[in-house]
Amino acid sequence: MKEELKTELKKSLVINWFTENEVKGGTEVITTKLSKLFNSDILSYPLCCNLTNTQFKPYYNGSFINRGIVIEKYLTELVKFNKPDFIIRNSAIGGMNSPNVPTITIFQDPFKDIGKFLEKLNFSHIESDLLDEYIFTYPEFQKLTGKNSYNVAVSNFMADYMKDLGIECHRIIPHSVDYDLFKPGDISNDFFEEHNLDKDKISKYKKVGLWIGKAHPLKWHFMDKLIIENDDIYWICIFSYPVEGKPKSENVKFINAIPREKLVDFYNFADFLVCTSAVESFNLVALESLSCNTPVIAQRTGFFNDFNSCPGVLLCDNSLMDFKKAIKQLLETDIIADTRTLITEMYNYNGWKKSWENAVNEAIIHHNNQNI
Repeated sequence: MKEELKTELKKSLVINWFTENEVKGGTEVITTKLSKLFNSDILSYPLCCNLTNTQFKPYYNGSFINRGIVIEKYLTELVKFNKPDFIIRNSAIGGMNSPNVPTITIFQDPFKDIGKFLEKLNFSHIESDLLDEYIFTYPEFQKLTGKNSYNVAVSNFMADYMKDLGIECHRIIPHSVDYDLFKPGDISNDFFEEHNLDKDKISKYKKVGLWIGKAHPLKWHFMDKLIIENDDIYWICIFSYPVEGKPKSENVKFINAIPREKLVDFYNFADFLVCTSAVESFNLVALESLSCNTPVIAQRTGFFNDFNSCPGVLLCDNSLMDFKKAIKQLLETDIIADTRTLITEMYNYNGWKKSWENAVNEAIIHHNNQNI
């Protein structure tokens, strides 16, 4: 007889590449939220390196495999002496084998799609063996992580990705937006001074465009051309990781990693957010922008894959020309829509919390049934 759902949630462990204190990416945001929800410790790759006396290596060929092995090595010892009731891990970080405890694997890295996109760019600095890792090695790694675990996709887009790889998806749990933080409002009094923004200079431009992401070909894509060819817009580009150098164009400001709670001022100051990435598992920054009623120009990927159309959103093909047309449309006609109501109804914290509590209960049953 199959075991009934458990209601009490006990000791748990959340595994990730970094912690939110180290890097403020979308993956780190969900990891932090889950650790708070379940009162879990966060086991990060740098911490594992320290605990296992292993040299920390941020990014290099084979880095995903390396960090999986390092964390798996530590987990093997950890579960012997301090066995958690369940573990939540990312498909790219938590080791290749499931430890002998209920394990939930989050799938939010469409490696194969990313590799195929990078291959089309034909950048000379993208090594062929790195492309092979994205297209072949990392998906095989994901198949192993999903083999004996309870698997959660962060979007229908990722569920389809898993299906193509033959990985079972047990539940789809989209991200939620912190709508108490990300809401329409006035910017803080010290906004311009704090971020070294020239208010008088910016006021001479027709609109303010916002871009947020990593300095990576996937995320940045053709942003440089959009900036140059739309010189009547003042662009603010916020990078998740520190970048060196200054932009050559006068109509752009580069800002390095800032606390996530500071982003709300930028969403409310900007006239629109542009997301040039062709492959997104979800697209959290777009969700936050829409929660502030700030329009978004993006490609049909991540959670936008579920919409034929969406108020306050201009969906584009993967082309510079299409993005330029969308920007022109926005310049000629102001887009005013109550996107916050739609977003907070569909992607609210209470629904996300309930889904994750149910997922943990189901994962415990899934694990116990496998061991009968």
